[in-house]
Amino acid sequence: MRDVSQFDGYDFLTAIAHAIPWYDDHVSVRLVRRTHNGNYAGVVSFDTLVPAGQPIEPAFRLAHEEAQELMDSLWDSGIRPTQAKASAGQAEATLRHLEDMRILAFTALEIPKP
Repeated sequence: MRDVSQFDGYDFLTAIAHAIPWYDDHVSVRLVRRTHNGNYAGVVSFDTLVPAGQPIEPAFRLAHEEAQELMDSLWDSGIRPTQAKASAGQAEATLRHLEDMRILAFTALEIPKP
């Protein structure tokens, strides 16, 4: 949670993700506006029709620290970036390949493996 104690009139948006145990494939996200007067929460509603092809303003903006908190809560809910799943397997394959190369190099040089 962001430390806001040093701010007199703070106003931050927090997006918090939670896994929903009774729904296998769902994660709930709560938007909370934290202000010096208290916390405000609400449901997002869509009330403006935007013609196709027109630019659309973002629903909300998060500071880097706030976005990191959202990413962390998504991670805690079991959500992983798609690219991270692929890179984990690639890293393991690279480690195995490097170990194979070490064995070959030490064998070719006829020196003991440390």
